[in-house]
Amino acid sequence: MSDELPPYSVRISARARHPQIRMLPPDGIEVVLPTGAPASLAASLVAAKRGWIRHKLAQFAELKASHAGPDSGATPTHPEHIHLAAIGRRLRVEYRPTAAAGVRASERDAVLTLSGPVDDPHRVQAALKRWLLTVARAELLPPLNRLAAKHGLPLQQTAVRLQKSRWGSCSSRRHITLNAKLLCLPAELARHVMLHELAHLQHLNHSRPFWALLRQLDPHTDRHHAALRAAWLHMPTWLETS
Repeated sequence: MSDELPPYSVRISARARHPQIRMLPPDGIEVVLPTGAPASLAASLVAAKRGWIRHKLAQFAELKASHAGPDSGATPTHPEHIHLAAIGRRLRVEYRPTAAAGVRASERDAVLTLSGPVDDPHRVQAALKRWLLTVARAELLPPLNRLAAKHGLPLQQTAVRLQKSRWGSCSSRRHITLNAKLLCLPAELARHVMLHELAHLQHLNHSRPFWALLRQLDPHTDRHHAALRAAWLHMPTWLETS
């Protein structure tokens, strides 16, 4: 067995009190360090947990394989179908090779058509992600704003991005960012993430008052929070590969 450390990323968090390792399925590793912690601490922590990390990665790979479904398509980057569970939309994907310089995605009548050099997996994947971001901005931000208004929470600014390690975030300036990948989650989990970030508008931490507020906003918080630990299983392969 190799002694080489598995690849990992490092994130500095003002909220973190202790260094920790976060597994980002299917194969990502993130080391979270408190502000002011030496960068060398990340490597020593990963080295100390090497065996546990390898065990978890093997579990993730096995679990992902057992949940592979038809939405993955024939190849990792060329899905045959896309299911946006959060908004109840399922699309068939068609590929039309043309002489265009880039790949363009267009949606009509439950069919997503990609045209251009569609034999290039990187361009296809980039086009799919651009399309997903466009859909996410149209479909996720209006309900987020409605929830904020319904509960009287002072939301200032919103954005949607494709993030690797977070379903959403809330800044000290009351700016909320949602992950476009929420579209692939069941609707109740996407809504829970929105309420989670809205609760941070009053409590920018994970203190007891924060959880009390979130449980008021979402009475099924405990169940939904637990379900999010395995929510990566809903992510299609084309969205997770780079």
